[in-house]
Amino acid sequence: PGRIEKDADRPGSMIGEVSGLLALFSPWFTRKFNEAVPLDILFRPNWGEKLDAIVDSTLTQDIRSIAMVPSWAVVLFRKLIDRFNSRYNRNARTVREIWPNLTVFFSGGVALSSYRALLEHQIGAPGIDFVEAYGASEGFIAYQDRLDATDMLIRLENGVFMEFIRTDDDSGTPVRYTIADVEPGVRYEILVTTCSGLWSYRLGDIIQFSCTSPHRITVSGRTNEMMDTYGEAVFGEEARGALEAACKSTNSNIRDYHIAPIFLNADRMPGHHWLVEFEVLPLDLTGFAVEIDEYLKRVNRHYVIRREAGAFTAPQVSSLAQGTFHEWLVRNRKTVSAQTKVPRMADDRRIADEVLSLSRNIT
Repeated sequence: PGRIEKDADRPGSMIGEVSGLLALFSPWFTRKFNEAVPLDILFRPNWGEKLDAIVDSTLTQDIRSIAMVPSWAVVLFRKLIDRFNSRYNRNARTVREIWPNLTVFFSGGVALSSYRALLEHQIGAPGIDFVEAYGASEGFIAYQDRLDATDMLIRLENGVFMEFIRTDDDSGTPVRYTIADVEPGVRYEILVTTCSGLWSYRLGDIIQFSCTSPHRITVSGRTNEMMDTYGEAVFGEEARGALEAACKSTNSNIRDYHIAPIFLNADRMPGHHWLVEFEVLPLDLTGFAVEIDEYLKRVNRHYVIRREAGAFTAPQVSSLAQGTFHEWLVRNRKTVSAQTKVPRMADDRRIADEVLSLSRNIT
């Protein structure tokens, strides 16, 4: 979890991340008998040092479940395997060789779908169950209630009143729908009113209902996760789907990514630049880019129209050195924690140019 601390400006109050509050106020018997990592490690301010301490603390423990943001679990598992091999002069390649009874991965914070294949590869043996939850600092929204499905059951009884506005309503005064009026397959933005004081607060997330009896949702992305500089209207969920398809087709895995525009000029049509930090590289980056392109053509009519008309160029994929995005976060964020995320899309090239420069230096 993230850390929390006393708020110097408001005596008697705590400030920090919701995961830290949950850890602090979990029942004592849970902390004593079921939690492998003590609070003094969990609340360390330096995230890199905290991961190292977690590895040292759990290296010889019987870990059976883990709750973590998937993007950070990838880093933790690599550290765990490296530390185990170094300390015991072994050649372990999977987490299961160290934690043989690990059976459940509880996921939250970012979309699990982008990391699931890589996590399965790192963990090793089959039989690991993934359970995804959609929690925000503003309130707990939904959780996966079926292991054989990827949508989540929306939670309606925990002091969070939700309203929904269609993302295609650009009237300036969008209609607010209650849970009784939503429709499957429509993209909505969520607004919450809570018993802790928020009033019609926009979470910034986009969801779709997979069904309405009971109400289950999938998370499409953030409201700022859309590339539409030239009318291509590529949503975050479509970008994730394209990467998953490309990884599956090329037997590769990714750690992180960022998409930036390729701007129109006299010599070049516009397009998208995909900056990818791979865990397992594809044999052919051009083939990886082709798979992205073909997937987007299948799922996005705006994109395919522009590609077929020659008004949009094929994706460009750049492979970054491992550790590039983490280094960018360290340089550009005041603190790096479980909730610190790489921006997935941008309508300018500031982040893209910075990570490309960092990658060259790391290499």
